[in-house]
Amino acid sequence: MENKPGIDERLRRAAEQMWLQYFNNCLLKQSLITPDQHRQMKSRILARRPSREHTSFS
Repeated sequence: MENKPGIDERLRRAAEQMWLQYFNNCLLKQSLITPDQHRQMKSRILARRPSREHTSFS
């Protein structure tokens, strides 16, 4: 049986990803990071996997 995250977990992950993207955009807008760093971080955010502590194996 495949273990799929519940709706709460999916919403938490989506909110976390949105927050990271927002923060990344703010850093770019304030010139605290370069466009290259922004692109790298955007790729890392999109490729990010949930940590083991947030994964349930019910």
